[in-house]
Parts: sequence; C-alpha cells; structure tokens
Amino acid sequence: MAGGVVVTAKSTDTGVSAWPVLSGQVGALVALLDAVLVNGGTQIAASITRSGSTATATVTAHGLQNGWYNSMSGATQSEYNIVAQVSNVTSNTFDYTVSGTPATPATGSPLARRAPAGWTKPFTGTNKAAFRPGNVGTNQFYLRVLDDGTTTGGAKEATFRGFETMSDVDTGTNPFPTVAQRTDGNYVEKSATSDATARAWTLEADDGTMLFIPVVNTNVEYLCGFGHFISYKSGDGGNSFCGGCTTVNVVTNAQIAGMALLAGATATAVPTASFHLARSYTQAVGAVAAGSGARVYAAASGLIGASAINGAVTYPNAADGGGLVVDSISVLEFISAFQSTRGRIPGLYAPIHFKPFSNYDVSTGIVGMSGISLMAVNIDSSAIAGQCLIDITGPWW
Repeated sequence: MAGGVVVTAKSTDTGVSAWPVLSGQVGALVALLDAVLVNGGTQIAASITRSGSTATATVTAHGLQNGWYNSMSGATQSEYNIVAQVSNVTSNTFDYTVSGTPATPATGSPLARRAPAGWTKPFTGTNKAAFRPGNVGTNQFYLRVLDDGTTTGGAKEATFRGFETMSDVDTGTNPFPTVAQRTDGNYVEKSATSDATARAWTLEADDGTMLFIPVVNTNVEYLCGFGHFISYKSGDGGNSFCGGCTTVNVVTNAQIAGMALLAGATATAVPTASFHLARSYTQAVGAVAAGSGARVYAAASGLIGASAINGAVTYPNAADGGGLVVDSISVLEFISAFQSTRGRIPGLYAPIHFKPFSNYDVSTGIVGMSGISLMAVNIDSSAIAGQCLIDITGPWW
C-alpha cells in the first residue's frame, strides 16, 4: 500500500496554508475538513522560473516550510502544475522539482496552494458531508460529518459516524458506531461557546487516515479521528476506526479526553469509550463497540487513560545518551482480557516520558525512525495533561 502526502495543518498557518476558521457555528468543521482533506489551502498568485529541474516559485508570504507539499496550478506549461515537496524555503520563495524543460518563466496564471491530503467528498448536504479516503489500498470507508447544530450541544459540536458504503449523505451501510452504540455518533467538540470565536486546532492526515486535535477552550484539547489502521491480520477488511467524544458539549475531563489520552497523564480518564472499529477481526458485520470491545494502547506506557505511567521515565533518556523513547499506539480488540493486538494507528506515537516537549515542538533523530520527524501535540484539560507525537514526514504506510 503506497502512502500519500502527509499534511500538517494548524489554525496558525498562513499564506497558501491558510485554512477556514473553526468555531462554534454550524458548518465550521465541514468547511475545515473540506479544505484540509479535499481542496487544499488558500490559492495565491505566483510567478515561476526554472533552472534545470529546479523550479523556483515566488509567492508573497506563502507560509510554507521545508518538506511540506504544495500544489501548483494555472501555468500554461503543464510540467509546473504538480503537487510537490518544497525546499530552500524563504519568506517569499520556495523550490520544487519539475520534469522536462518547460519554458521559463512560466506563463499563464500560476497559482500556489497548500496540497490537500488526497480525500474526496462524494456526498454533501446543508452543513453535513461524507468524506472518503483516496488511498485505494485502504478500506476507503466513508466518514459522515453532521455539523448542523441539531444535537444537544448545538453548534458547539459536530458528530462523526463511519459507513462501509454510502448512497447519499444520509444513507449508508454497516455504520460504526451503530445507532444503538451512539445515537448521534461520536461527538466532535468544536468550541466551548456557540459563536464565531476562533478556536485553535491541529489536523494531521494522509490519504488513508486523519487525526484531529481541536482546542475547545483554553488548555482543553483532545484527540479524535477517522480512517484506516494498520492491521496485523492478513486480509483484514474491517480495519477502520471512528473516534471522538462520548457526551454532548459539556466541557468535562472525561468528555474532552476523546479517543485517546496519551502517555504521561497526570490524572485518569476513560477515553476509549468513543473509539469504534468497523468490524471485528473475524470480519463479522457490525461495529466493535468502544471500551468493552476495542481500545487504544501504548505498551510501554500502560493502558491509556486507565493505568498510564505518570512520568516514570525521565526525558532525556539516560540509557541511550539522552534520546527520546516512543511507542506506537496499538488497537486492541477484546478476545480474552484484551489479549489481541489488532494493529496500530498510523502516524501516531506516544512518548513514554511525561510531556517531553512544548506544543508543536518537532523532534528528529529518534532511534529506529531514521529520517522521521515527530511533532508534539498536547492533550490537556484542567486536570489531565498528556501529549502525543505525530509523524509529519511520512509516508505513514
């Protein structure tokens, strides 16, 4: 399975990476996911010159960083109109590699925008949409997002529900979670208030999986997500997850923990009550219920949200000369006392140290992960503090 572009998107991004505002208003989350997953960032006019195979684009205050993917369009010479990793970034220019010998400078009306993650939006409605991963090597199950303010928390929240197939934005087969498991689906808390106040957020995605961390209020941030996970079972056709929150928008510690409170927790929470799998490892149709049926786990850190090691391993780690020790996030499915590890969440890791970095710090040179950069993202509330690490280099597969 070939992995696609890994998109690191944050509410603080600017220029070609500027994204819609997340707020406590209807449709805000649908617009944000549409941009990051499907369409990309803001289009800004560019000029392009070339020397050999290196194209240099001039885009005022583009906001890109080395290694990010940019999408170019509008040039008369098609060789320039590609999605490519950028390098040699300055405040107003960046380089990327092109094929052939297109005329220089480029003619037409070149435009730059941050590349999307490679999903599609096959169905849409008023303040609701169905999104689908573009990686044909994954299950390509559908994520239905309802963001119309009709749930108890109103416009402060949206909901996630997965489907194996869909025929329109409201109709699908084999939902996860099922209606019996979650009447509305898994909640995605957008804001502590029903207004236009902009909320911070981080979204990491490739063309198979997305991980979303909204900041509901000051220092209240949690993890939710949707997509394909890497299964250890050959021929697994049900290895997709849907994760969010369990209750309507009342900002409490248990609610904001989301699908996973990661290693280094300062208090206990029960996050896995909102983590559902599309099917069992047996391939039986019907969602695997959260908590009693499926959990997320970091072996080196204890059961996440229940018995995590609270800062027992200091950072930097002394034994390997001051390094960072991380653990992948496993997906457990209950067979007998959770003795089965079904697979792991791609791109997501837990530090076994207590919050070793500041929010958005990037770490490189991790033992066993050559060439990979991990970005720290906090998972916090007034009584719970944790941190996850997300692979911003890729590919995740």
